[in-house]
Amino acid sequence: MKQQALTLLIIFSFNASYGQQRNFSLGTQKGGIGFGNFETYSGIRLFLFDKNFKVSNGVNLGLYSEGATSNGLTFSLIQNLDNKLNGVSINLLGGENLKANGIVISALGQVSYNFKGFGFGGLSFCGDTLSGLLISPIGMTWWNSNRIKKITGLTIGGICGADTKKMNGVLS
Repeated sequence: MKQQALTLLIIFSFNASYGQQRNFSLGTQKGGIGFGNFETYSGIRLFLFDKNFKVSNGVNLGLYSEGATSNGLTFSLIQNLDNKLNGVSINLLGGENLKANGIVISALGQVSYNFKGFGFGGLSFCGDTLSGLLISPIGMTWWNSNRIKKITGLTIGGICGADTKKMNGVLS
């Protein structure tokens, strides 16, 4: 176990030292098990800070992700800012996406401008159009003067409820 952890640490260090366009793949440059930043990749990707990728299919594990389209499972220790998510996204701090379909869980908060699926935000879950099962212990609200345009589905808004212009469904 210690040897495996040391191997991963060395690979992550290589990634941080030589820039984000450096990568190493067990497989091809398009798929397999990849370490670092790939423009397009299918399989398992491990990275520290991943920026400017176009498409990622499979499992993504890292600290920070910011790219175009992520399909599959994405686990970010800090934040996930991928433009489009399809699948499952788990963020220990938070996330922001233009479009998300599937399951999104963020410990602090989540902003998904167009969301469909199951969403959980620790402090808040917000966006423009939200559809599905949405849960936040504090509430479905922006922390500024904006309001959510439309929520469709079951919303559990905790303390603050849901600050929305239009609600279709159940608010508890």
